[in-house]
Amino acid sequence: LSGMADRAASDAGGLAHGLLDAWPDERVKLYLTWRTLRHRKENPGLFLRGDYVPLEATGERAKHVFAFLRRAGDRQILVAVPRMTVDAERSGPGRIAPSWWGDTALRLPSGSPKG
Repeated sequence: LSGMADRAASDAGGLAHGLLDAWPDERVKLYLTWRTLRHRKENPGLFLRGDYVPLEATGERAKHVFAFLRRAGDRQILVAVPRMTVDAERSGPGRIAPSWWGDTALRLPSGSPKG
């Protein structure tokens, strides 16, 4: 895991793409769990005292995403998880084609950063 940590610090995007390419060996799941737990440890107030704000998905694939915000003061984290995607159009191993999502979007509450 230390090699993964070093690579994540220097090239997180490259590491994520490489892990997705090798998704059947489940290292991508380990990486995501590690990053999430590390972020939680580094931001305890956000997770312990932050508000939980469920987000509404809209569009043709709305039922295929679960999402929420955690907010504490001016800090926020958005979590979005695809679901029921076994029949999704794939652009590569472990990757859902962006076109499959169509007009699907998340409705963010007022005061959320735009990005």
